[in-house]
Amino acid sequence: MVCVAHAVLTLADFIGRISTTLKQLAAGNFSQPLINPEKRGRFLYKNSGIFTCDSAVAMDPSKKKVVPKSYKMVLRGQGLDRKDLAGKSDPFFVVKYNNLTIYKSEVLRNTLDATWKEFSVDVASVANLDTPILLECYDWDANGTFDHIGSVTTTLRELSMKGAKFPLINKEKQGRIGYHNSGTLTLEAVTPSTEGAKAPPPAYTVRVTTISKMDNKDVLSKSDPFLVVKSKTGAALFKSETMMNQLMPEFKPFRLEVAAAGGLDSPITFEAWDFDTNGQHDFIGGFSATLRELNFAHNNEFRLVNPAKLTRALYHNSGIVKVDLTPDTTTPVSTPAATPQGQAPPQGVPQGYPQGYPQQGAPPQGYPQQGPPPQGYPPQGYPPQGYPPQGYPQQPQGYPPQGYPPQPQGYPPQGYPPPGQVPAQGYAPYGQPQYPPQGYPPQGYPQQPPPQGYPQQGPPPQGYPPQGYPPQGYPPQGYPPK
Repeated sequence: MVCVAHAVLTLADFIGRISTTLKQLAAGNFSQPLINPEKRGRFLYKNSGIFTCDSAVAMDPSKKKVVPKSYKMVLRGQGLDRKDLAGKSDPFFVVKYNNLTIYKSEVLRNTLDATWKEFSVDVASVANLDTPILLECYDWDANGTFDHIGSVTTTLRELSMKGAKFPLINKEKQGRIGYHNSGTLTLEAVTPSTEGAKAPPPAYTVRVTTISKMDNKDVLSKSDPFLVVKSKTGAALFKSETMMNQLMPEFKPFRLEVAAAGGLDSPITFEAWDFDTNGQHDFIGGFSATLRELNFAHNNEFRLVNPAKLTRALYHNSGIVKVDLTPDTTTPVSTPAATPQGQAPPQGVPQGYPQGYPQQGAPPQGYPQQGPPPQGYPPQGYPPQGYPPQGYPQQPQGYPPQGYPPQPQGYPPQGYPPPGQVPAQGYAPYGQPQYPPQGYPPQGYPQQPPPQGYPQQGPPPQGYPPQGYPPQGYPPQGYPPK
């Protein structure tokens, strides 16, 4: 057992310690001197006090102790370091476990004595009551480069003891002459609760708004920024539209699935890029945070950082954005794949149509649209009575004329092909009658009149065919040559 006395100006002034057992303490009337090893052996040193346990009461085993699942607390910062030249500090604090942000408080302006709003820590979020957790206090700055005031490592068990006071230590100042601490954190109130943290929603609606100008990447105009959100593995979760010629863009809200992001405590990255038509987009800046950290609406500003500029003098950021999250409990509706955001759809394809539309093969389900045809279609009285006319299509009579086409006679000429040679492809078999037949064209051509109804009934137009057609002497005598 160790006995310590806390002082505002020091981390902790050690008084002395004792060694005993629970059995000895439970026996009652326990008394033992506190010894400080550093003072042991000094002249006239006996002890640093007496530790006494007057009584011990056994607990009723039938009364099972209720183990809290979370704690609601109120923290107060006192004697905080002054970080602003023209004022005091704008302090806020962060609770971290395993390098993950569990809670981030609101910012209190221009004060060195801050009492923040009540907050809750779930036991499961820090594994258990006795795992180390880190409390860090910062001074907020508009450029996003927050100044570290001090920090302390403790456990949730210690933090939940009402009246506990923790010194904030700045390691950069530690060791300086006269330095004790950079202020203290005191637990003003604590309320254990048997209710654990609520389950997160399946998704969030995310809105990203620029509150400090982004870097200008274009020479003759402003940047054309678009936003890319990536998971811890580097997989793209979202790509925004391109905001042409803007340094203060406000991107359209988008839905972000918690499972796709890896859960509440998996880091996701926001990257801002300047769009270029040649595809060589310029990196503006980015930041990483978890969904849990983004969810603190009272402190949700993040600076865009370009690592290539961090070594430059006076560089602070490449812009600052504000991220607002709204729980989205709706079930996503599956929609056809659309053109990627920030890109124009290919010509001839309406925006929002599925890629590869019209699809090959069967038409999409629901096409044509289900339901009765529009009223008045087809128009009444259609088709007209008597249509098509009886006997249509008409059966031709005597067509083609008998004996047509005439059978060729004597073609190919006798003696073709010469013996031992194969006839050319497409020629009539050897030995068929000669072609064309003598007396071609046959007398009485044109042939017998066409079948009734073809062409349209009625006498042919006057003067057709023209008189004297075909001309006399056509075809010429002896044609075709025999």
